[in-house]
Amino acid sequence: MLRTSTLAWLASLIAMLLSSCISMNTPGDLTFASIKVGDWRDQTELPELDTVVESLADGAKRHRLLLKIEFTSATDLERFASKNSYNVLNRTFLCGRPPGSPEMSYPFVYRRGVQVDAPMPSSIKQQGDQVPTLITYYIFVDVARAKIVPSKPPQEGFDLRRSAEDVCFYLGGGNELSKFRSNTVVIPTKVIAAVLRAASEFSNESSH
Repeated sequence: MLRTSTLAWLASLIAMLLSSCISMNTPGDLTFASIKVGDWRDQTELPELDTVVESLADGAKRHRLLLKIEFTSATDLERFASKNSYNVLNRTFLCGRPPGSPEMSYPFVYRRGVQVDAPMPSSIKQQGDQVPTLITYYIFVDVARAKIVPSKPPQEGFDLRRSAEDVCFYLGGGNELSKFRSNTVVIPTKVIAAVLRAASEFSNESSH
């Protein structure tokens, strides 16, 4: 028998499908490429002030551990967004938990420091360049977040340093007339645990 949470998720998915036309022109070849540990303060793509993440009173960014997850696709997402007037967002979640919680990532997708659905010409092909067979993109995911109470839906907390789990993400978005959703990419627990352990060991060595 299906659990109540599963039925609720299925109902929301069906409602989304009925409310808009799903584009068949959808990137379905997203593939995990690499993962790195970074600090929010060092990422020029991310804003200095945001309602989700914390900043100091003077507007300077706090230290905040992030995972920079790179993936590849044969789709030029900038042209895809521009041609279809789509926004392009990522939805990242712990694979073993309900998709509604917790929120893990900053929602935008980037290529060479540029948001792929920004209103500007494609940066993939510069004058004289050849378009690569596979294009590398990236997203930013928090290493840890506190539980948010109260919130609707409930926002669970997580800390991948203490308890690594498989992390999943997909791309989605669209406009008022049509939506799209990519395939789901899985970053295995052992890969996340290894990169966080290496970063911790490097930090400890640097502090001595």
